[in-house]
Amino acid sequence: VTGETGKTTAVDIKGDNETPSSGGVAIEEMPQQIIDAQSFDVEGTAGATLTSEAIKTAGQEAYDQIMAG
Repeated sequence: VTGETGKTTAVDIKGDNETPSSGGVAIEEMPQQIIDAQSFDVEGTAGATLTSEAIKTAGQEAYDQIMAG
């Protein structure tokens, strides 16, 4: 997670072991959803519930650490 002045500007997700048709789709789609919404509270990807939740949780934790300095 990269941010500037309280704004999320990039979300980089790694998932080399994800199934391309489910978790891989979440990894592709969710970063832009998060940036557009400026929130990690976005709708997950259908069929990739666990991956979607992991992305949102890890992203929020990383953002919180960045903002804490």
